[in-house]
Amino acid sequence: TAASSSRDLKQQQLQAATQVLQDRGTNVSGRSMRSYRASSQGSSLQHRSGRSLEPQNVSGIVSDSSLEETSPMPAAVAPHGVRRYASRDPQPSPITPITPEEQTSSTCGKFISQKRTTLILLLVVALLVVLVVIVVLIFARPNGLSSNDGKTVDDPVDDGYTTCADSEEIPDIWNQCQTSDRIQGIPSCQQSMYEGLIPSLAGYLPFELENDSCDVVNMALLSMAETTPLFGSEEAYTLPVLEERFALTCLYFSTQGNQWNSKSQWLSPKSHCTWHGVTCNDAHRVSAIDLSSNKLKGSLPSELAILANMKSLVMVTNKVEGTIPSELYHSFSNLETVLLEHNQITGISTEIGNWRSLTSFRFSFNPLGGVTVPTEVSLLPNLEEFECTNCQLEGTIPTETGKCTKLKSFGLGGNDLSGSLPTEISQLTDLVYFDVDTNLLESGTIPSDLYRLTKLSYLLLGGNSFEGPVLPADDVEVLTTLSNLIYLSISRNSLTGTLPAAELAVLAPSLETLDLGQNNLAGTIPTEIGLLTTLQDLQLGVNSMTGNLPSELGKLTLLTSLALRGNRGINFLDIPSEVEKLATKNGFSIFGF
Repeated sequence: TAASSSRDLKQQQLQAATQVLQDRGTNVSGRSMRSYRASSQGSSLQHRSGRSLEPQNVSGIVSDSSLEETSPMPAAVAPHGVRRYASRDPQPSPITPITPEEQTSSTCGKFISQKRTTLILLLVVALLVVLVVIVVLIFARPNGLSSNDGKTVDDPVDDGYTTCADSEEIPDIWNQCQTSDRIQGIPSCQQSMYEGLIPSLAGYLPFELENDSCDVVNMALLSMAETTPLFGSEEAYTLPVLEERFALTCLYFSTQGNQWNSKSQWLSPKSHCTWHGVTCNDAHRVSAIDLSSNKLKGSLPSELAILANMKSLVMVTNKVEGTIPSELYHSFSNLETVLLEHNQITGISTEIGNWRSLTSFRFSFNPLGGVTVPTEVSLLPNLEEFECTNCQLEGTIPTETGKCTKLKSFGLGGNDLSGSLPTEISQLTDLVYFDVDTNLLESGTIPSDLYRLTKLSYLLLGGNSFEGPVLPADDVEVLTTLSNLIYLSISRNSLTGTLPAAELAVLAPSLETLDLGQNNLAGTIPTEIGLLTTLQDLQLGVNSMTGNLPSELGKLTLLTSLALRGNRGINFLDIPSEVEKLATKNGFSIFGF
């Protein structure tokens, strides 16, 4: 009973002390409770380290007097005669050492945490790399024009134009038409655009047109259906632009544009004024085409007539064949320049007279096949240049050419022209270059009127059948008119008489080339030859000249070529030292042809 009473008393004391601490906002830990119980039972706690803790050091029992220094307890909680307790912890709780098991667990946790962080970072980096690759592939993808030539145009995908090529795979027109006469696999968008273009270009299309044929016009339409901005879009072309692009696209397919040396921007959605070789005026209309040395092969399409503002057509050194379409003679009323040398064109139409604005016409080295010089050139009042050398021309030189009074260059060499030189040539007072070399012009003397063309610099009469003297000796007036002449060639004719060196010195004081080889000239080389001080090339071979070489030849300090061989009467055994020194200095042979 006494023990039971004692336990009840201690229990009451413990509850009273706990209530006081709760009122002060302090929680009593399980450890303090255990310490208190241990001290109440008069026993000691054993620390993990083995050190004995006395009960009073864990939870002290204070007297009434010491308790009064703290906050008084309510009477209901601490009745008179009950001993009061204050919870205190004068010594800090010891640190519990970490066991090996806990150490291992902690290390593994940190390792797992670090590994998880690393994996997350690697995943983020991988996602960024994939994203960059996708962006690069998108912007590096060419704006496919594979349907046109199997190659792509150097345009970025984001070119500001919305076309069928942005959403659908377009068939390769060129490759299909190489192996078949039909085009397959035309997608719906391209077909829709194709049908939309037809009403706009109906005036230039054949009555029947199959959308899968390899006809040039159809291929052009399919190409435009691929690269033309969609109807209704902000980039949609106006009708004049559509028409001009159609004309140029027909030229591309008609001359195997996929094989051109340079086709930058051709058939792309960009302005046709930026296409290689195309020039536009201020109104953004095509005014010039220059595709020289560009491997064009094929005929000129009649659709080029759409380009009514054309002023210059230049396609030198290609393989353009056939004839110039009649439509171009009627449409190109503003045409000023036509340069088509070194091609395979087979004719010149009399309709050339419609090009009233024409100033330059160069057609040399085309196999025209026996056509004549059209008399309609007389209808070209502004013509300054007409050159058709090595073109297989036949017939005579028309007298009507005398009406082309602005003509400066007239080249007909290397043909089969016959007859005589028309006297009307003397009316071409602005003539600078005249070439009828290597033709079949009839025998007769050289018209003295030619020597009255005061602006003449190049006169080529070789390879014909001219007879008589080099210069008209009976016409003194002639001797003061050719002050601008620098090139005179009358070789391979039947000229007779002597070399008029003195007259030439007065007639042509600027003469640089004198070619009188392969004629029937006789006599000696006159000492007056030394007066031709500007002479660089002297050709006198294969004649009937005689005598010694004059020492005055040594005065021709600019001479770099001398041909005397073929003159059996010339003494080559006694060559003047002045001539030998000049030949050595300027590097030419005295015995050359």
